[in-house]
Amino acid sequence: MISSYRGSLKAAKVPPTFGQPGKRKRRRSLDALKIQQLAEATNYDKDEEIIDPVELVREFKRHPQFSEELRKLTEVTIDDGLAPEERANLGAPRMPGRWDLLLIAFVASRDPSVFSFWKRWRSSPVWAVCGFERRPHYNTIQKHFVELEEKVDGFRHVKQLLVRHAKRHCPLVGVFTFYDFTGWQSHARLHHAPLEQCPECQKEKAAAEKAGKKWRAPGRTLNRADASDFESERHEEADTEEHETRDRPRSALKPVGLDEEGKQLFVDDRNHVHFTHDPESGVRKYEGKGSWLGGLGGGFVDVLLGAGLAFDAFRADEAEFDHYPELYDDLVASTGEDPAAVSIDKGNAVRDLFEFNTRRGVGTAAPRRIYKNRRTGTDWRTDDFDEHGHPRCQNCNGEGVMDKASLGWYRDRHWNPRIRFRCATAYEDACKKTQSISCIPY
Repeated sequence: MISSYRGSLKAAKVPPTFGQPGKRKRRRSLDALKIQQLAEATNYDKDEEIIDPVELVREFKRHPQFSEELRKLTEVTIDDGLAPEERANLGAPRMPGRWDLLLIAFVASRDPSVFSFWKRWRSSPVWAVCGFERRPHYNTIQKHFVELEEKVDGFRHVKQLLVRHAKRHCPLVGVFTFYDFTGWQSHARLHHAPLEQCPECQKEKAAAEKAGKKWRAPGRTLNRADASDFESERHEEADTEEHETRDRPRSALKPVGLDEEGKQLFVDDRNHVHFTHDPESGVRKYEGKGSWLGGLGGGFVDVLLGAGLAFDAFRADEAEFDHYPELYDDLVASTGEDPAAVSIDKGNAVRDLFEFNTRRGVGTAAPRRIYKNRRTGTDWRTDDFDEHGHPRCQNCNGEGVMDKASLGWYRDRHWNPRIRFRCATAYEDACKKTQSISCIPY
């Protein structure tokens, strides 16, 4: 997770089937859809059975099509491929029990740490429900949970099966979604590197001694920014054209890898070196408001149910839109179809994301960002379409109508997205014919 920018959105904005012949799936008409939202549909805090990890695991086990599939995909064995005489030297057999179910119980308990969960739930029936004869040792639990982190694809696959099951009963699941993330902070601190590891401090000290002045060492740690501060700074930073063109957010510190002790190193804009014992978090530094060491968590959330359909967590020095392609693929694998529309915030309203959705026939609901040459609504007008995205007649420049039968979004024979429309006024004979315009202006 050290690399902070991958450019995956730009590389994946054109679908793999682009330019290839094949069956063209008809795009769902927006006229036949209505945005609905079930209030408190996933407010599990009021459901005593769902918020109880024991009852949750029991209910999950009642559905073997999901629980057994998860067991097969996450089972960890150490004797595969070994001869019988080699297996005899492996020591005592592993403790019987379902570690995947225990991980579900741990997450459902909302306990902040494995050690706290191990102590609090000492006399709970959760161990027996997960198939254990006795409570495992804390170190054993920690070891198996680390092993399960490598089996994340198995959990993701079962999640997709659960969403598919829900969609069979309610076809509106996943039709309208919104894509958003929330920041989280690590418990670790960001420290300034010692003098021998920071070349910039060495230069400053040498210059001070040469000038006969006393060198003042920087603080040992960077102040931690409040959650409200880094969230407001993150949103303000996203509303800039620079954020769209840079490799990483402007405030992100550049990661330079791990040292011999496993500490993660960063370099700030003044070439000072910092380190943290957290090898997976990223850093953003805000002048006067401290630093944010942590990451972002979120993804696609269903508008109807308010439930997460495809989600992930990543470093703070990565951009949200850079993870859009992989989470979109997870969303489609979960629902079996492209969404009709996706709502995004201003930080994700970048050109590549609009093109990504448009090429797949997905509507994008987003606020406009302020660009250097487009600061008002009228600045978005062109000869081909107005500031609202409505096409203009190529003959009289009148408003185009695209919400009738056989009109609207479609793909041409090269699989490029286009809009078919007719002139609303039909002022001249040339205006009466059906016209089309490309959705990609370049």
